[in-house]
Amino acid sequence: MATINSLTSTSSSSNAYGSQSKAIGGLVSGLDTDTLIDGMTIATRSKIAKQKQSKTLLSWKTDAYRAISDKLVSFAQKYTSYTSSTNLTSESFYKKSVVSATGTNNKYVSVSGTAATGERLSLLGVKQLAKDASFTTTDTLSNNIIKTGAINYGDSDSCTITGKNLTVKYGSESYTLTMPEKEGGGVYTSAAEVAEGLTKAMEGVELSNGKKLSEVMSVTANGETLSFKNIDGVGNGLEITGGNADLMKILGITSGSSSLVNKSITDEGVDAVAAIDAEDLHANVSFAEKMKGKSLTFEYNGTKKTITFDDETKLDESKFMEYIQDELNSAFGKGRIQLTQDGEKRIQFETTVPGGGVDQSSILYITSGSTGVMGDGSVLGIRNGSSNKVNLDSTLAESGIKDVASVNLENGTEYEITINGESIKFTYEENKTTLRTIMSAINANEKAGVKISYQANSDSFSITSTQKGASGSVEIGKNGVLTDFEKLLFGKRNDDGTISNTINGNTVDGQDAIILVDFDGEGGAEAMEISRGTNSFSLNGLNIAVNGTFGYEKDELNELQYVEGTEAVKFDASVDTDKIVTAIKSMIDDYNELVEASNSAITEKRNRTYAPLTDEQKADMSESEIASWEEKAKSGMLYGDSDVTSLTNDLRYIFMNMGSNGFSLSDIGITVSSNWQENGKISLDETKLKSALAEDADSVKALFTEASTEGKLTTGGIMTRMKALTDKYAATTGATKGILVEKAGNSKSPTSLLSNRLQKQMDDIDKIISRLEDKLKTERTRYQKQFTQLETLMQKLNSQSSWLYDYSS
Repeated sequence: MATINSLTSTSSSSNAYGSQSKAIGGLVSGLDTDTLIDGMTIATRSKIAKQKQSKTLLSWKTDAYRAISDKLVSFAQKYTSYTSSTNLTSESFYKKSVVSATGTNNKYVSVSGTAATGERLSLLGVKQLAKDASFTTTDTLSNNIIKTGAINYGDSDSCTITGKNLTVKYGSESYTLTMPEKEGGGVYTSAAEVAEGLTKAMEGVELSNGKKLSEVMSVTANGETLSFKNIDGVGNGLEITGGNADLMKILGITSGSSSLVNKSITDEGVDAVAAIDAEDLHANVSFAEKMKGKSLTFEYNGTKKTITFDDETKLDESKFMEYIQDELNSAFGKGRIQLTQDGEKRIQFETTVPGGGVDQSSILYITSGSTGVMGDGSVLGIRNGSSNKVNLDSTLAESGIKDVASVNLENGTEYEITINGESIKFTYEENKTTLRTIMSAINANEKAGVKISYQANSDSFSITSTQKGASGSVEIGKNGVLTDFEKLLFGKRNDDGTISNTINGNTVDGQDAIILVDFDGEGGAEAMEISRGTNSFSLNGLNIAVNGTFGYEKDELNELQYVEGTEAVKFDASVDTDKIVTAIKSMIDDYNELVEASNSAITEKRNRTYAPLTDEQKADMSESEIASWEEKAKSGMLYGDSDVTSLTNDLRYIFMNMGSNGFSLSDIGITVSSNWQENGKISLDETKLKSALAEDADSVKALFTEASTEGKLTTGGIMTRMKALTDKYAATTGATKGILVEKAGNSKSPTSLLSNRLQKQMDDIDKIISRLEDKLKTERTRYQKQFTQLETLMQKLNSQSSWLYDYSS
């Protein structure tokens, strides 16, 4: 038998009119209680739906107001804010900021900066230009050749693991290391040497965290077995994931069915699965086998060519040099690089002039090559980066500098170079000291006051004083005797392959620029000669640079004298016309957009056929249908709105009754449209505006910036009026904001988003909806109780009827 509480069954949902119940209905009476209750509460639910629609309309109207106020705020920030680079209300925006040099000699002078007093300044002549003291070697320094090592064209013992790769995974990243040539050349002979080679390879692999691979993994030899260890110390995973199959087998990383691949390398260390057999580390290989498929990359005067040795028929002594010569001729032209071979089978590369003769001006590099082809102990024995010019990073013996052998340099001995009386000392190490280390020591010595560089095209050293003009000097050596290092860098080369004690080069003394300047124009003080250590200097707020001399000639005593009547270089300041025109054009475009937006807002009628959708209506529609409906429903939100109408009228006043010092709007190219349909849009003739700026920039400025005499929109300059308008309708600061911000808020004034008139109306509606929903809940509860009582009574009546029937029977 059903209990009283089970006589009806309900569940809650909502529709357009508010909350409602869904139930099975009266189990005893058979009545559809939900439908009945919905009908009995329809008045309250209708009121809730109406209030929600009213709130939606207010929300849409808020968005419409903000769309217009956003444009006003953006306009104000762009054209009336003191932090904007296009602030058209600022008089400084129209100042004379472009300075130019005038006169027939203006080609010798360039100028920039501001001209507060610069217009009275003139340069009557430039007597001499400033020069920094300098020294440049004149004899070429290099031997102009690249030479290979002695080439073995026969069979030879070759390393089987050089140039082959291993892949190591550290964390989530994978890295490749390449087995290098053995230090000093030759083949690897033991696990210990292989471990050293792997360590060297890892030192050249940089990880994503900035560390080197050698800083997170160590490789050592345990007898003839390699041992790998994670030395990172931060818990990142480390493992060998792949590589050249032959290499992994020789190193014992794989052996039969055993493998170290993809196994975690721990901080306790992991041994390879097999020992290294020294016999596997080398093999007897022919020259052709060593060179087959390998490559060299040449760079000649900036143009690169990679030669890949893929024709095995030419990889022997009789054809190999011809093979390279043909490739270089094809790449760079015949007769430009000449190959020869000496008795020790060393190939020599020399730049030449087609038709004969050495070409000292061209630069040839061998920039890179396959592993095993370049480097110590390689097939060709050429260093990466080898050049026919001086190599700053090679040891002195291999640097390519001429006659280096004639300078008796002893390993471990301290040498010095004296420049400007300052002794620069360093210890010579034959396997370490390079020309770059010598040059770096010179440049680092501030007391010497010079910078040295090597010029590859002229094949010379150049020293320049760091002291400007006449203050600087470059004096090499002391007491007339050059030290060994001074000879090597700056000594004159003799024909017999020695270096003399004579300086090889030209010295230029430093001198100041001397300029004849008239500071205050005609009728003022006499012009005066000024000296400056550089050719660029500042005068009266102007940044001036001179690049040539004028106004002076030598007299009979060979002394420079000023030539009276020389046309002076004067300085003319003007406004930056392009900057101003661009800003005004942009402002007019934005103004017209404001006119269009505000007039469209008040003239677009609302389609009342499309009211805001109720929840029940939305439930029966697709998203695209809802979007299409609401697009129509949102139209005309501000139709005939008094505030926006007032804005459109005020916009028209901005360009009314404008004029200043004889200039009108039409004089500067601004025209208000006479077409009533355009609602006062304006157009700009850029040519007229540029002409007006050139004729009278101050009057143009006044048209835009003149102060308002009455504080009204109809007085003052264009931008003065526009600032008053944007403040009136869209001010985002102050106790009282702009009209549209007070009404609907704006994102540029965060507090206004929660405190504006439309938001207050929506808050009031929320309160009404809350009260109506409480009322609806009360009504539904009351009606539900009444139907429950009815069901209870019907149950009793049915029970009594059943009892009477049974009794009578």
